[in-house]
Amino acid sequence: MTARRHLAAGTVIAVLATLVAAPTAAQRGQDGALVGSVTDPSGAALAGVTFTASSDQLIGGPQSIVSDAAGLFRFAVLPPGTYDIAAALAGFKTVRRRGVVIPPGLAITVEFKLPLASVPETIDVRADPVMLDVRSSASPAVIDRALLDNLPLDRNVSSYVNFAPGVVRDVGLGGSAFANPIALDGASGNEPGWGTPATPLTRSWVEEIQVVGPGADAQYGEFTGVALNAITRSGSNRFSAAGEYWATRHNWVATNAGSLSPALRAQFRPAEILERWEGTAQGGGPLDLDHLWFFGGTDRYRNDMRPAAFSRRPRTDGEPKSVSADWRTMAKLTGAVSSSARIEGYLVWNTTEGRGTNASPSVLPEALSNTDRGDGIGNVRLSWAAGPHTIVEARYGGNDRRALVGPPYERRDGPPPHADLATGVQSVNAQTFSDTRSRVMTGAAAVTYYRGYGGGLGHEFRVGGEYEQSRARGRSGYPGGRLYLDVDGQPDQVEFWGGATYRGRHSRTTAYAQDAWSLAPRVTVNAGIRFDTYRSDPPYPAHYATHSLAPRLGVAWDVAGNHKTLVRGHFGRYYDPMVSSFYDFLDPLSDTPDVIAQVVGPEEFRELYRFLPSTGFALDRHIRQSYVQESLVGVSRSLRGGLSLTAQYIHRDFKDTLSFVDTGTVWQPLELPDPGPDGRVGTSDDAGRVTVFNNTNPASAYRILTNPPQAFRRYSAVEFIASRHASSGRELQASYTWSRTIGNYNNAFSSNAANNDNSINGVFVNPNRALNSEGLSGFDATHVVRVLGTTTVPWGDWSVSGVYRYESGAPWSRLVVFFTGLNQGFEVVHVEPRVRATPATNAADVRIAKKLGKRGARTTVDLIADVFNVTNAGHARAFVEQSGPQFGLPAAWTAPCTLRAGVRVEF
Repeated sequence: MTARRHLAAGTVIAVLATLVAAPTAAQRGQDGALVGSVTDPSGAALAGVTFTASSDQLIGGPQSIVSDAAGLFRFAVLPPGTYDIAAALAGFKTVRRRGVVIPPGLAITVEFKLPLASVPETIDVRADPVMLDVRSSASPAVIDRALLDNLPLDRNVSSYVNFAPGVVRDVGLGGSAFANPIALDGASGNEPGWGTPATPLTRSWVEEIQVVGPGADAQYGEFTGVALNAITRSGSNRFSAAGEYWATRHNWVATNAGSLSPALRAQFRPAEILERWEGTAQGGGPLDLDHLWFFGGTDRYRNDMRPAAFSRRPRTDGEPKSVSADWRTMAKLTGAVSSSARIEGYLVWNTTEGRGTNASPSVLPEALSNTDRGDGIGNVRLSWAAGPHTIVEARYGGNDRRALVGPPYERRDGPPPHADLATGVQSVNAQTFSDTRSRVMTGAAAVTYYRGYGGGLGHEFRVGGEYEQSRARGRSGYPGGRLYLDVDGQPDQVEFWGGATYRGRHSRTTAYAQDAWSLAPRVTVNAGIRFDTYRSDPPYPAHYATHSLAPRLGVAWDVAGNHKTLVRGHFGRYYDPMVSSFYDFLDPLSDTPDVIAQVVGPEEFRELYRFLPSTGFALDRHIRQSYVQESLVGVSRSLRGGLSLTAQYIHRDFKDTLSFVDTGTVWQPLELPDPGPDGRVGTSDDAGRVTVFNNTNPASAYRILTNPPQAFRRYSAVEFIASRHASSGRELQASYTWSRTIGNYNNAFSSNAANNDNSINGVFVNPNRALNSEGLSGFDATHVVRVLGTTTVPWGDWSVSGVYRYESGAPWSRLVVFFTGLNQGFEVVHVEPRVRATPATNAADVRIAKKLGKRGARTTVDLIADVFNVTNAGHARAFVEQSGPQFGLPAAWTAPCTLRAGVRVEF
């Protein structure tokens, strides 16, 4: 990028900051806000009313502010939590509104009317449990502490993104699978190679989860799905502690294979849990009342099992198993630097040991792989009310990760592994090895300024910046430097590859400005702009360098002015994050020659082709960062009884796709017989002939990373959402989503990072991969119903909670592996569009808990039983797609009904 462009971008931000004086309340990131007005019985505005906010989450003690001449008040920064708000003025009764819920990232509006009083008197009013942010056009989702404590959840916090509307199978709003970044108090928990969540978190250390998605304002970026921010728990002025122990035993797992034929049932091997347990302990409290709090915890987990699979191999007592063990620790401090400033910081560390992590009936014992991993994430954050109209925020944090995956170290040098293309069996040695180290660190600062003009008019303007530096280094390869590809147990081809050593390092610089402008008492315009620059900084001859400009524009209309009905509309552009896989191929010293040869005898080979990385790759110097363009319209309504309803339409268009293209290879079409589902030519199910492309010059490939103009993917969805926030021990979140994702490249794992269908052998490189690629996405689910709920039973201190989900089936299609007549050795071709579908998922998980001890006692004990897949529904989650004897048979099966028992002690 030229210096002139940098100067122009900086000028745009500066002009915006000068012209727009300040703001109302749009999405605010980590904290929330409370705004409103106060009147007397006649409706006249009251000035000088003292408002006091108190909460267990508020370090430094209760906060007080005074209403202005127009009767307006605002608590600009409040940590998420439940608050009591009191309004007092001489000559009037004091009104105290209890149980005001402040969600993360939103501003709640509350109106007060003070009755006249001849003597001092206080009136307690229970707050409406449903409050809409009527000044924001965004539509985020929040999973609060009540749900995290009571739902039967797994321990993978990053998977909770699937509870948000529009997210299914780790795909957010038509984006790529697992491309939903995770943050912990704003600190990145993602690895920089592919941009996927990598830092494990413990559920009991999280206060709330915020899923940022449709309508996100300019402070949010670096995602084209959704983003998850987990907010850590803090101590308080009261010492407290808790411990949990969970276990699943071998005989607590049912079997759900009854729908299979007797022949398939004989091949089905259900999951066998040998040992599974988890123990956690945590505590917090004051080191200095109202000034310094601590919180910390430890978590230990072990899981020994043999996974479910379909196999003709009988299970034996000595069959290899998968063994994994985690140990996590956390420490956090929260301090009140002054009455107007709060600082907090934490450190979380995780170690994982895994043995036989790829265990499967198709993996022979000598081909098992091990994993040794360490993860750390930390963050320091400052929030300072610099004045009645100004908030200053700053943070610095990130993650560090080391992972070793592959065979035991003594087997890294061989023997070479084998993979059978016909049977899927892996043998001789683990397929690959890798040793990676990554680090992501981010510094950020923002200033928010509010200016009101009376009559509900005003600006809330936020300007901020970020600088992120990432590093991804590692080595990977085949044990012994080669991989044999077998056919029915006989070596057919071999790939000679000396491995790769990558030294990725890149940076991102961001500036943004966001205004929430109340141009009328009931209408707020959310206008923002975000500017990012991306640059790789390794010792390469060429660099990946680009920039992005992301406008955001939304409108929020408080229809009746009573904060009960909100109409929203939003348009925005969201860019993919910078990751090292965009540019690591540019290092000519990182990779080694790749040779494909035919096996003609023991240690006898005939070379088919070779690829030289030093001459086979290039980067389009006019490359553009990929993004999605999103439009949103919706309406939300708050009803009695704590219920709110939302209906909205979302359309997203993915543009400037990053993908490799090949300008060096010449492909020749061939007509080859389609052997049909049985995989044998000359039988009754033969399906005619299919066009397959032969590589006429395999050694001449020249792959360029660019933005192929023909690439497209579009997502449309209609969502209906109902929620009832925690009140009297009951909470509900329910949603129905109809969606459709169509494109000519799939949204599989990290496809937004020039991987999978956008890789060096993807649909824009190899015409065989492009056959039948256009159509429904392989991760499309047309109908999705999701219900989360928890309630207390009015007798016996029991509670019942659960998760219900319905997801229509995923599209799939038949493929054929052609072995003969091709210079490239073999090709995998989808010979039909994705017109088949897996069965729909229809399952429920239930928790039943019983509280022991006296009601209201300081120490409580809960006995808990979680039943996953309570109806024991069983169906295929995937099918064998390759033509042959196994075509159409289940390749994966839903987990059966499983019991997990636990005990929780709190004091």
